[in-house]
Amino acid sequence: MLRPFVYLAPHSLAEAVEMRRVHDNANFLAGGTALLVAMERGQASAETIIDLKHIRQLREIELTAEGELKIGALITLREIIDSQLIRSYAPVLVQTAQLTATPQVRNLGTIGGNIASGLAAADLATALIALNAHVLVATNSGEVRMPLNDFLGDTKVISQQETRIISAVILSGARGHASYQKLMVRNAADVPLANVAIWTQTDSGQVTAVRIAAGNCAGRPARLMEAESLLRGQIITPETIQRTALTATETVQQTGDSRASEAYRRRMVGVLTRRALTQLLELL
Repeated sequence: MLRPFVYLAPHSLAEAVEMRRVHDNANFLAGGTALLVAMERGQASAETIIDLKHIRQLREIELTAEGELKIGALITLREIIDSQLIRSYAPVLVQTAQLTATPQVRNLGTIGGNIASGLAAADLATALIALNAHVLVATNSGEVRMPLNDFLGDTKVISQQETRIISAVILSGARGHASYQKLMVRNAADVPLANVAIWTQTDSGQVTAVRIAAGNCAGRPARLMEAESLLRGQIITPETIQRTALTATETVQQTGDSRASEAYRRRMVGVLTRRALTQLLELL
């Protein structure tokens, strides 16, 4: 049962930041698929809820003058699936959104909420790290642009005392092929037991650039640098796929819990790496 709280609905990022400054025990509301459930279960509490849904700029998808794709933080998973712009620019995001949660959750859950939820194996966050995404973050001191990998890694680029609101996700124009793979007990609703996203660029079959990301790496999605180094400069073949998958298994950091052991998750990261690279090989 939800406890009573004060409800605020700002119409600008500046207003939202100011509301958070004057209300100590406050939480931002995006889609609500994580926060409201956590509050109802007693896993989170807030005296004040600041609803971001009325801030128009958070609900836009556009190509910038620099040729980058800018996705507002309140764009839902359903809107990602339906967007022809995202489908043509970053089809792996559509693939990822289609594999996330249930239709009801996809109608409400947002790209910014998926990042801000702090889930160790968040679907979109894992895929976005492989895409080298940046985030725009509104703070007390103004707007900051930073790599998503840094934002999730808490590199102190932004002081912990400052309000932080993800306003948009930015994807640069580097084209390539990408794949997202995940393992679940059920086909919907479950948080992944393991997940992997891979992006590559190739020239005459040779891998010139690669990023491999896995979820649940010390409590967050992160890149697998050793596996990337092994694949970079190689031609994707069944043999290089197997070696890369083995390296991913041996070097990835995973955390065990009641759902799966650390050893099982490490092995499954290797399996998913092999599946993703096999899919990419078919696209070349």
